[in-house]
Amino acid sequence: MSLTPELTKIHEFALHAASSFKEAEVRLLEALSEVEKSSVHFKLGYSSLFQYAVSSLGLSEAVAYNAIAVARKAREVPELKSVGISKARKIVSVLTAENQKDWIEKARTLSSRALEKAVAKENPRASTPEQAKYVSEKRLDLRLGLTEELMLKLRRAQDQVSQDLNKAATLEETLEQVLALYLKHKDPLEKARRVIAKNGNKSLNKLFTGTVQNDAASEPPVARIPIPKGTEHLVRLRDKNQCQAQTPRGICGQRRFIDLHHLRPVSQGGTNAPENLLTLCRTHHRQIHRGSSD
Repeated sequence: MSLTPELTKIHEFALHAASSFKEAEVRLLEALSEVEKSSVHFKLGYSSLFQYAVSSLGLSEAVAYNAIAVARKAREVPELKSVGISKARKIVSVLTAENQKDWIEKARTLSSRALEKAVAKENPRASTPEQAKYVSEKRLDLRLGLTEELMLKLRRAQDQVSQDLNKAATLEETLEQVLALYLKHKDPLEKARRVIAKNGNKSLNKLFTGTVQNDAASEPPVARIPIPKGTEHLVRLRDKNQCQAQTPRGICGQRRFIDLHHLRPVSQGGTNAPENLLTLCRTHHRQIHRGSSD
């Protein structure tokens, strides 16, 4: 079927737009890779590349998540950038430098559904990616895959929660009870609060007046002395167990992978006194020890 000049112009415009879109995807992947490689996002005060992509670049969470996964895999398999972010994301879990020819060909020729089936056959776990999205202001739809063994454990917990509540507990109620119990015993802030509650305000007064020190506070230690658990609890409570690194956007605030950092190094006479300790995320902690002030 032939097109009129006007329709031909529209078709050519669509072809150009599609080509530009594909080129833009490749540039986005390359840009994200360079940002991560040079730590631009950290220097701007973002605690993760994902946060930077969403907050600074304005990408949706889904696009940011997929693009970052593909950009990272593309370092190992550069050809991955040629198939588009959507399909490339589907094969990231099974793609290696050794099998790249086969999987990239599948990504180029198979439909999305057929590609998903091929990946699921190779890696069943990849067919049930974790997903959480809002369905109302304060409610989310959570989806994830579980092994049969883990599901059996969850059912056993559900039976126990049902026993405790004296009614048939839902999986949501079970998760709420299980997580509350886990956090009570594992969350550093909960541990700190229990210690403070047990010891009273005396510990807090010592913390904020800076009088809690190790036995060798007056002299440079010969060897590193482990930070006393009580001091660690006080510092984590003081800093809310968040990274306190100063960034152009304010305090980092990261809650994962938190370390305790000596402001004055132990090798230079730094002690385990609370005023010499600070909570930092692992990334900022490493930057400081590499001599970076970012």
